[in-house]
Amino acid sequence: VLHTYIDYLNRAGKTFKYTPEGPVGLISDKKIVLLNASGGVYSKGPTAEMEMAVRYVSNMMGFFGVKDIETVVIEGHNQSPDKAEEIISSGLNKAIKLASTF
Repeated sequence: VLHTYIDYLNRAGKTFKYTPEGPVGLISDKKIVLLNASGGVYSKGPTAEMEMAVRYVSNMMGFFGVKDIETVVIEGHNQSPDKAEEIISSGLNKAIKLASTF
């Protein structure tokens, strides 16, 4: 669903334009906070190459010209259930703090 939504956003003349030098993003004045949650840990270690969500959305926002991208990743709460409450609470606090900057 997210991929389809971003495909709909990906419109020449709206979010980017073609130039002789190649495509140029048109929404460089936007600020993005990307929130992602994963029960496992995909930001580092042997599973890092399997992380596609944050990478895809960040790359597409960059293609659209967005330079101000903050990311909050809540991960590992299923992998480490004994730390789940702390992991989720910490991530939500980061998200709340970033939300206050809008």
